[in-house]
Amino acid sequence: MLRIRQLNVFHAIVQTGSVTAASSQLGMSQPAASQTLKDLEMALDFKLFERDGRGLRLTEAGEMFFIESEKSLYVMQELEQRAQAIKEGNRGQMSIACEAAWGASLLTPVLSKFMERRPDVSLAVYPFATSYFHSWMSGGMIDIAVTSVPINNQNFIQERLGSSEAVIILPKSHPLCAQSTIHAEQVSEEDFIVLSSRNELNYYRSAAAFQNLGVVRNIRVFSPLSESVFSLVEQGAGVSIVSKMICETLSGQFDVEWRPFQPKIRYDVFGYKRRGMPSNRHETLFFDLLREHIA
Repeated sequence: MLRIRQLNVFHAIVQTGSVTAASSQLGMSQPAASQTLKDLEMALDFKLFERDGRGLRLTEAGEMFFIESEKSLYVMQELEQRAQAIKEGNRGQMSIACEAAWGASLLTPVLSKFMERRPDVSLAVYPFATSYFHSWMSGGMIDIAVTSVPINNQNFIQERLGSSEAVIILPKSHPLCAQSTIHAEQVSEEDFIVLSSRNELNYYRSAAAFQNLGVVRNIRVFSPLSESVFSLVEQGAGVSIVSKMICETLSGQFDVEWRPFQPKIRYDVFGYKRRGMPSNRHETLFFDLLREHIA
């Protein structure tokens, strides 16, 4: 069975031209390097070098093996580095699940900052309905989840990342844009575009605020995507109650206005990771950056 140490010694001898120089380059004794080369030739069952007047020279089989082993050595070194990174909780990749309705919009500026700080880490972002989070996290398919819906599971570690107040977005031509603050009673006759599904917690939060005042909303559209909601409002299809943090991210991309809304509604944001997993500095940094952004 070939070992990465054997390939490292072999390649060092080819590069330096001698066992002595190779052992010095690798920080090992000359007898140890010689023995490693012998072990490699025994495992291969053919000679890699032969001596000439100037030192060691690759045999024909040795030249062919060098070409093939160069690719394998790179793969083995990469695998060794990844294994060490996993051991140290410093993985080179991270999978993130977020709520389909608003997660991608919220995470975009955070992802940019994270990538600047961790240029060697690849990210995968999955916008899902929160009902999928439990199975995906339990199965190890995602590393962390960001949601406004509390997940009660003893196998997950919950971190509250912050909260954001609700605002109302309107088409720029809407008469209520003249108001500094908009109250629920003022939009009782409006069509509503709801950024949520019918069974998500944020929908019930905003619904309760209207019900407590005896105001019945005329909901025309439920949409799971924040960009879709903003686009519909821009086109005059209705108004919408959304989190201020999402509004600050997207309002510049659409021809809409936003105003503070009364009564006050707050949306919490939680981060989740699997309990019992090694401490991971990438996950810690990501949650810290998200806290800063929400604040």
